[in-house]
Amino acid sequence: GVRIAEGSSGIDVGGVADGAGNVISGNASGGVEIVGSSGNEVMGNYVGTDASGASAIPNDTGGIRVDASEGNLIGGTTAGAGNVVSGNTGTGILLIDALSGGNTVQGNLVGLTATGDALLGNTGFFPAGIDVLRSPNSRIGGTTTGAGNVVAGHGGYGIEVATFSEGTVVQGNYVGTDVTGTVALGGNTFGGIDLFNVCAVQVGGTSAAARNVASGNDGPGISITGSASDDCATPSQIEGNYVGVAADGTTPLGNGASGIVIERITNNRVGGTTAGAPNRIAHNDGAGILITSSAFSGPPASRIALVRNETFSNAGRGIDLSADATAPDGLTPNDDGDGDSGPNNLQNFPEITSAAYDDDSGTVEVTYLVPTDPVHAAYPLTIDFYRADASGEEGQTWLGSDPYTAADYTNGPAKTITFNPAVAVTATDFIVATATDDDGNTSEFTGGSTQLPVELTAFDAVVDGETVLLRWSTASETNNAGFEVQVRDAQSATNETDDEDAHEDAWQALGFVAGHGTTAEAQHYTYRAPDLAPGTHRFRLKQIDFDGAFEYAPEVEVTIGLDAAYRFTAPYPNPARNEARLSLMVQRAQPVVVHVYDLLGRRVRTLFQGEVAAHQARALVLRRGDLPSGLYVVRAEGERFTATRTVTLLR
Repeated sequence: GVRIAEGSSGIDVGGVADGAGNVISGNASGGVEIVGSSGNEVMGNYVGTDASGASAIPNDTGGIRVDASEGNLIGGTTAGAGNVVSGNTGTGILLIDALSGGNTVQGNLVGLTATGDALLGNTGFFPAGIDVLRSPNSRIGGTTTGAGNVVAGHGGYGIEVATFSEGTVVQGNYVGTDVTGTVALGGNTFGGIDLFNVCAVQVGGTSAAARNVASGNDGPGISITGSASDDCATPSQIEGNYVGVAADGTTPLGNGASGIVIERITNNRVGGTTAGAPNRIAHNDGAGILITSSAFSGPPASRIALVRNETFSNAGRGIDLSADATAPDGLTPNDDGDGDSGPNNLQNFPEITSAAYDDDSGTVEVTYLVPTDPVHAAYPLTIDFYRADASGEEGQTWLGSDPYTAADYTNGPAKTITFNPAVAVTATDFIVATATDDDGNTSEFTGGSTQLPVELTAFDAVVDGETVLLRWSTASETNNAGFEVQVRDAQSATNETDDEDAHEDAWQALGFVAGHGTTAEAQHYTYRAPDLAPGTHRFRLKQIDFDGAFEYAPEVEVTIGLDAAYRFTAPYPNPARNEARLSLMVQRAQPVVVHVYDLLGRRVRTLFQGEVAAHQARALVLRRGDLPSGLYVVRAEGERFTATRTVTLLR
């Protein structure tokens, strides 16, 4: 239709005034071609449509082609400057072989009607809407009002930036939606924005004006694909984009595959620590971010740093390191030491063992570990904590970071930290995390989120005779089935060993008090423990969630005095299969012997013979050993007392 050839410059094709635009359609070759020329402007034209911009009159080899040319402007930010480039057979706008580049494409409707609310795609052999090939430093869209292009309805990608196009910036575009960014028109079959065999490209940015909306596409919202040699010295930056949501940031407009797909390339960055840099990736029909091996030649993608992005409500996991180039494969389990290889070196994710929220201080306490031996990763690791989405599997809101050093691994590997979250959280929230090594390999999210548990604010014990009244309170509760009240009897205090682990079986359940499930209101509980032996007793609470997870509250200790000459407790348990425990306390120090007899009066065991100190519980353990099942009598004899207890042993 219109050709600007070598040696020409400063040519205007169309304009912004009423009636200035050309209808450039129905040509046997392209609509507009600029070859070896600079400083030209193409504005306000209908390229490939009729005069209404509603029906196609295709140009047979594409809409607008800028070939080996620099500093040209296709469209613009002024009202009326954008071109309608639709209905052509071939790519809508092609920038090619401009080795010093600097061409700008702004404000155009590509693949839509002139009203911007219906598809009128450029067709042919997998055409792209806007294709940048061997044209560095190009600008597709921008941050100025009106600079963004709207691109939909193509058999290839909406926007593709390919080989030798370093320094290209893609900002402010709607790719896969209508002109408002709120209705999914789709039709970009391969996906929304694609970077192919190229590094150092900026997609989006930290300001709202720089944000691309890549939503409603048939394929991924954004994809990055390289070759075996693509180790980017300068990484591409994918920042601040909406992928799978509308321009309002909330309305679901999911892409038909994963939100972002990265394969066969090394050293790129998705998100960032600067305000506005994280991407919002949601409602996509696949993973939020898929980093994968390739079905073709070349190594798996690696050193892909995923930083503080908001991922939620995707059909797959928020981050998926997958060996399958065509689809996510779900959670990749951690392997001890992390000696395997694959996408992002299959970096192990953090394993969170506990998390708690303190409403008074507004802090979160997390205990976690990363089972990655320092010989298999570049330390230190950066651990990013997130509030999980409703599924509990994706990190929707970044809360904070922590460095995990080689010393943490060696000395732990578990590490406990307390931090002030970046946004407010509650005890009903779930926590997930990622690990990123110093080379930029980011893991998947934690395999199973950890909910902020019951917030216990008080636990004490009051002695009333031989009864102990236990009292405790919670400020909030999450998933709380209730509390098992446990006691460690006085008899355990003088067992043969001081090894605390060996005494775990000395804790006995006294009863269960039902919790209040999930509540943000304070709750108060009591439990009365009667008929306790004189001596020192320890109590603890085992808080149990509905899913069976549990935590122990700190212990409290009380002492019950002895008023009588002696106290000889009943065996526990009774009947007993392995062993039964008893306790003896005397008011005055004296020698005591404790024997065990069968029903025929034969002495079968001596449990104790020696001095018993005053007011100190003596633990006695009757182990079944080779004794046959039956009823036995345990007899204690002191200087001025004799006492017996019966116990049944079972096999």
